[in-house]
Amino acid sequence: MILIDSSVLVALDVEKDAHHETASKLMARIVGGDFGKGVVTDYIFDETVTVIMSRSSSVKKAVTTGEKIKEAFVILKTDEDAFDQAWRIFRNQTDKAALSFTDCATLAISQSNDIPYLATFDSGFKSANGLKVIGS
Repeated sequence: MILIDSSVLVALDVEKDAHHETASKLMARIVGGDFGKGVVTDYIFDETVTVIMSRSSSVKKAVTTGEKIKEAFVILKTDEDAFDQAWRIFRNQTDKAALSFTDCATLAISQSNDIPYLATFDSGFKSANGLKVIGS
């Protein structure tokens, strides 16, 4: 299984994004099954459609992106245990190279679901223990 971060999903849909071409190639590998089933979290879904709406100034574009995500991937919900684990991860960080709460939730959900891969362009995940980062 591979968890797909918003940085990849946004780059895929925004042709002017610096990572667009890499995201397209990476997504072809994900859809092709190179890493097992592709999944996103509800927080990643939220972050992706919000960024797409902000960058494009179009709710319609954000909705189209959201529908594509819903059709293509399983969306894992952040339950109370994952939320509490994300908060522990967030709370125990230092200011140097700190991850957002959404990124901490991504780590928590990957741990609780035994997801070995993360597709991301976010360099903050490079130091994530037990997670093989694909893309950055």
